Parts: sequence; structure tokens; C-alpha cells
Amino acid sequence: MRGVSETLAIIAFGAGLSAAWYWFSSTQVGIDPSEYKNKEGQQFFQMMKWIKSVMDTSATVAQLNAKAAWWTAISVLASGLSALLNAWGSN
Repeated sequence: MRGVSETLAIIAFGAGLSAAWYWFSSTQVGIDPSEYKNKEGQQFFQMMKWIKSVMDTSATVAQLNAKAAWWTAISVLASGLSALLNAWGSN
């Protein structure tokens, strides 16, 4: 029983780290400013390119957050089972 509890605790730790990594990764996704300069040095903003960049970034962040949420659920479940088995085994 103790070995299973320890294994679940290790799984919970790994899953928690995975969740943290995905959430951290979601904060590192950038939006293209969509600006360019012509030959004369004038700066221009490309609205449609920026909108596409915002939409792509939002989709990427949503996917990373969904993965992080699943890893968090796995971590909580494994941690809870580990605690229950540990308490049950100590009686």
C-alpha cells in the first residue's frame, strides 16, 4: 500500500510540474505587432495581419491552458488518492 501511495505522490508531483509548465508557456506566447517600414522609412500598421495574429495567439493560449487544466486535474486526483491510501494504510 505504501509503494502505491508513493508512486501516486510522484505522479502528482510530475503532473503538477507539467501543469505549471503549460501555464507558464501560455504566458510566453506573443502577438505580432504587424508593423513594417517602407523604403522611405514610414511606419505602417497592418490591421488584418494583427487581427490574425491576435486570433492565432488566443487559440494557442487556449490550447495550452486546456492542457494545463487537465494536468492539474491529474495532479489533484493522484495527490488525493495518495493521501487517502497513506491514511488508510496507517490505520
